[in-house]
Amino acid sequence: MGDNTRNMLTASAYVAFFIGALTLALPLIGGISNALDVSYIANAGGDRNIHSGLSETGNYTVNGAVVLHTVFQIGQLHADIEVDGQRLAHTAKPETADVSVIDVHASYRVTYVRDGNGTIILVRYDSVRT
Repeated sequence: MGDNTRNMLTASAYVAFFIGALTLALPLIGGISNALDVSYIANAGGDRNIHSGLSETGNYTVNGAVVLHTVFQIGQLHADIEVDGQRLAHTAKPETADVSVIDVHASYRVTYVRDGNGTIILVRYDSVRT
């Protein structure tokens, strides 16, 4: 056999393997699609009257290092931060924020202020005197 014939047989074998793989893959894809449809229908039938909410179990406090870290992550928080009455807008650059009022060794009580949709719009930190 010549090189040309051998190349043609190899190419034909590759095409046959590819068609065989497609033939086997189509039923698997259909089965996965059916399984996803069944799970969607099962989950859609759940109770739609359940509402999540936060209940306070006491005073939630953090140390000043957490407050400082939150200030430096303000761009990702998308909410204003208020520390002992000093407010930082969520659009402020963390590098320019005045963090001199934050005592990293103090404890701060955290209060979350939400809008009508439940989105946090303000995180308020008030120092706790012990």
